[in-house]
Order: sequence, then C-alpha cells, then structure tokens
Amino acid sequence: MKRFFDTNVLLYQYDASEGRKQTIADALIKRTLAQGEFLISTQVMMEFYHVATRKFAHTISLQRLQRLMLEFADSEPVLVSPALILEATSIHHDNSISWRDSTIVAAALHAEVDVLYSEDLQNHRHFGNLQIINPFLGGVHEPQTPYSVRRKK
Repeated sequence: MKRFFDTNVLLYQYDASEGRKQTIADALIKRTLAQGEFLISTQVMMEFYHVATRKFAHTISLQRLQRLMLEFADSEPVLVSPALILEATSIHHDNSISWRDSTIVAAALHAEVDVLYSEDLQNHRHFGNLQIINPFLGGVHEPQTPYSVRRKK
C-alpha cells in the first residue's frame, strides 16, 4: 500500500529543534521507503527543496539536497498536471481547505493511495477512500476503518 507524504512531514526529518517530531518522521519515512510504500508529488519535491535551502541550509548541504531530490525522483512522484490542477480546484471549492493542501490531496487521490500523512489537515478526515493521518498525534500511523452500523432489514 503506497503512502503519500505532505511536505511538512518530510521536513521534520531534518528539524533538530523538533526532537519528537523528527524521530517520528524519520522512522516513518525510512519504514515506508524500505517497504516501497513512499510516495510524494512534484509539488512536494519543490516545496521541500525551497524550505530546506532556507531553513536547513546550515545542516543539509546542497549536495545532500540534490541526492534527496534524486531519491524522491526515483520514487516516481505524482506529476502536477493540468488535469490534477483542475481536480484540485474542485477540492478547494468543495472542502474549504487551502489551495496548497487541495493540490496535495488531488495528487494523493490521483495516485489512489489510502493514506496521506500531513500535519496541516484534519486528522482522520476522509476524501473518498483517502484518509489523512497526522503521524504526530497519538503515535497511530495506520488508517482507521470508519465505524458504521448496518441496519437489519
């Protein structure tokens, strides 16, 4: 099962000022990479590089960032296409979430993943079959099956 990562979760892997979040992000990213479950979009790649070159320039060399970009590219990221952008406009309009988050959700939906790890969206919120999980809340990193009651006929 592929798992989609929002930019903020990837950045915490390099943020020594957030020790607990760094530990959680590092373990989660390493595990999903090892299991072949890691997925991001080209938008996430661009955002990661942009923030990392500013916030972590003193701890991550440009050579290391280039290697990370190659690793991200090897994971076959979802390309932000005109069709994906159009889907994001509907998500943005229908769900009252930010434009940036709408494009992340659209990419995760396009990839048909079950889980999007993000700190920015409501934990356990669903967009169709896609579930948002904030890995920094409660230590639960797996999707929850929604509880439903079936009526007897």
